[in-house]
Amino acid sequence: MEFEAIGAPAHTRTLVISLVRIGGDRIDASGSIVDVRKRGLVPMASDLQTAGVIHDMRVHAEIALEPARIAAISVEQANVAFEPSLATGGECCRDPGPRITALVGTPLDGESTRRLGAALGGPLGCSHVLTLAQLLLSTAQTGLALDRERFGGAARPDGQRIFHRSLTVDGVLGGDGLHLALQQADVHFAPIVPRADTDPLERLAGRLEIRAQAEIDLDAMVLRSLRAAERE
Repeated sequence: MEFEAIGAPAHTRTLVISLVRIGGDRIDASGSIVDVRKRGLVPMASDLQTAGVIHDMRVHAEIALEPARIAAISVEQANVAFEPSLATGGECCRDPGPRITALVGTPLDGESTRRLGAALGGPLGCSHVLTLAQLLLSTAQTGLALDRERFGGAARPDGQRIFHRSLTVDGVLGGDGLHLALQQADVHFAPIVPRADTDPLERLAGRLEIRAQAEIDLDAMVLRSLRAAERE
């Protein structure tokens, strides 16, 4: 299913999550979020926020298995919307980041996103780190469950990828409102011992692609249409 959005490109958000096997029955889960404003400027906090990279952030977690739990988790924020200034009272978007360590030692389960919300949400939280961390932990649950279902306890070499998810949302300003186009691509990697002549497709255990498009009336702030499709 192909989507078309005609207008002026305004904003792109990309999130990428990767799960990699590391030694000692542990999984390295890393995620990144990048927001790019593609036009104009916005007056914010006694300054002008111009086009370019607005957010560039990373969340890194180490997941111990059997049972799955968060052994370590940390945040890096290379680009943030608000640096400390007189207008912010010295506060900064990086301030809430260290609170993510409250997740260390907790199980990777259906309550993980709620625990993240308690640690990073609310008026003193960071919605961007929260969004990325929630996607990272939910993707880890999905990827590890798929791996157990398809391969059981099959061994993998250290450093081998298990699962990869990319999610991109593009915003386009058209004459009739805002068009949002979403694309998600999941890739599950088969556990193999690579050879010099390994066919790259031997690594493909499964894939899933999801596309969605929404049209929004900005004057009324109403969702005018929404459609989606997927393929494996």
